[in-house]
Amino acid sequence: MTKIEYVKVAYKERVAYITLSHKERKNVFGYPMVEALKNALEKVAKERRAKVVVFASECDVFSDGYDYAYLYKLQQLGVNEQMVDLNHLAQLYLMVFNYPLVTVAQVWGDVKGPAATLLALSDFIFCLEEVQWEFTDAQLGLIPAFEVYLLKIKYNVATARYLFLMPEMHSSIDLARMGILYKLFTDKETLIEESEQFIQKLLTQNSLTSMQFIKRMSLDMQQMAVNQALHLSLKMGAKARLTDEGKLAIVARLKQQKLEW
Repeated sequence: MTKIEYVKVAYKERVAYITLSHKERKNVFGYPMVEALKNALEKVAKERRAKVVVFASECDVFSDGYDYAYLYKLQQLGVNEQMVDLNHLAQLYLMVFNYPLVTVAQVWGDVKGPAATLLALSDFIFCLEEVQWEFTDAQLGLIPAFEVYLLKIKYNVATARYLFLMPEMHSSIDLARMGILYKLFTDKETLIEESEQFIQKLLTQNSLTSMQFIKRMSLDMQQMAVNQALHLSLKMGAKARLTDEGKLAIVARLKQQKLEW
């Protein structure tokens, strides 16, 4: 059986490229994808070969959202198992949120589900104007509790609420206006060219130590009681997965049926 490669890690100069590469499933997020991303981030941090990390995708979409088949299997289990899985994803968010290196995202395909939160937690996002973003939890009868908490810290309460409560795709233009996207482009080639030029400025004009201290200081000034927030969000999120609405939504997505709440 061929081993699935969910994520690729490659170095160029002092840049680590972490590329989502599960093209057959359009980079959906289940346990294996989350595990692969965590391992990639840990590998880059331990090897100390990079000053900047770049997130990218090999697919025509960045990610097609949750792995609904995986969530459906989880719903046959109890609250404790839900909390373990939610913690697995929450720890990935925390890694990106607290990552010591500058994180840059190159986005030229639609972003759904956990990938949208992951990218929104990165430092600089270069994106095509045509890209659509979907923060899907409320539409699935789930609670994006810890996601809201982290995005509230990084941006503000109003932005976090808007992202998860609006039952529609968000345009890149809207996200840029909210300060989530750094720069928009009309074609992929220009996006890559200008983002690489920006990365070169980070490499050549900023010291690694200074960038690390700036990131750490800004986070420390914003964070309060993050561990308490994590515990509450895991408990509430696990219970939400097992509600009737949560179960109905996963089955509907598996059957590709349209949901109306």
